[in-house]
Amino acid sequence: MSTQERRITSIDIIGLEIDVIGRTLGVFHQLIKDYFGGDGELLASAQEIDRLEHESDRLERRLELMLLEQDSLNRFDTDCLHMASTIDKIADRTEDAAEFLVLTQPEIPGFLMEPLLRMSEGTVTCFELLREAWKLFQNDPALVIEATHRVSDQEEVIDQQLWSATRKVFDSDRSLSQKLQLKNLLDGLESISNRVEDAAHALEILAIRERNRAVTTS
Repeated sequence: MSTQERRITSIDIIGLEIDVIGRTLGVFHQLIKDYFGGDGELLASAQEIDRLEHESDRLERRLELMLLEQDSLNRFDTDCLHMASTIDKIADRTEDAAEFLVLTQPEIPGFLMEPLLRMSEGTVTCFELLREAWKLFQNDPALVIEATHRVSDQEEVIDQQLWSATRKVFDSDRSLSQKLQLKNLLDGLESISNRVEDAAHALEILAIRERNRAVTTS
């Protein structure tokens, strides 16, 4: 496989992985809404998230095997591997958060429902901004940095929501064990957006390498 073919195939696989993560976060957001509403097949949703996480794993492994079959890896190859790994971690954290919610089934106080929904919606928004940045990378890498900064800005909003919600939890009259359980739920949700931001940073590296390569070869 030529270097150019490897570049195209690597980008294609990462694109497939991004699509899988988009579906994963959609199922997770619906899981949270169903949990609050007391309806829906919670276990089935958690199992679908688990299936999608395995699909993300397989795509990451597919990229690894394809590149490791080559005699040597260039910087673009290693950057693609890093990008695929950071994307897969989004699925990992989503799976962890879904399992925690379904297995522990915490009692969610009324004052926490809206903040949790806002954090979940914000996480989906954060990922959609990453998806937009990825599309820009394929068409105009020079515009990626500005786009990934929007991911970081959205993640900062989620951090602020986490802080506010956590304070509400510890200011409440819940028992300490209940407070810690709710904090674990909040932290698990916020960790997803952290991994999205990590993927945005990995994309920045890819974009800078691509921009520099274009300058060198022009």
